[in-house]
Amino acid sequence: MPGLGAYTGKPVGVLGLGRSGRALVRALLAHGAEPLLFDDDPATVRRAVAETGGRPGVPEEVARLALLVPSPGVPLTHPAPHPLIAAARAAGVPILGDIELFAATHPETRLVGVTGTNGKSTTTALIAHILAAAGL
Repeated sequence: MPGLGAYTGKPVGVLGLGRSGRALVRALLAHGAEPLLFDDDPATVRRAVAETGGRPGVPEEVARLALLVPSPGVPLTHPAPHPLIAAARAAGVPILGDIELFAATHPETRLVGVTGTNGKSTTTALIAHILAAAGL
């Protein structure tokens, strides 16, 4: 997959405007994309627009997106897909998570992902120790 520059001049939806969503908006703007900001909380959209310079999206624009990037907490399937996810699927809009997009646009980068509710710090410290001991 090409880098974020492949989205230059194209509308990319960012669904969920927490820390990672806002960082993605800034990265898309830096690569000349047209990020459209979506969140279930209108106040969050207003704050993110003011902070990032992106513009608010409206549901009717989903069908024209080159890509939709939902935040990790946005339901894709269960208990039901978020309405914007359903609209994007119906319109054939590609959907990639933020980490999936990063990995796809940086194939040279080796990643180790640590997820879950408990133990991430301990697991990350252990992985760092193992990698350092291996000379990586």
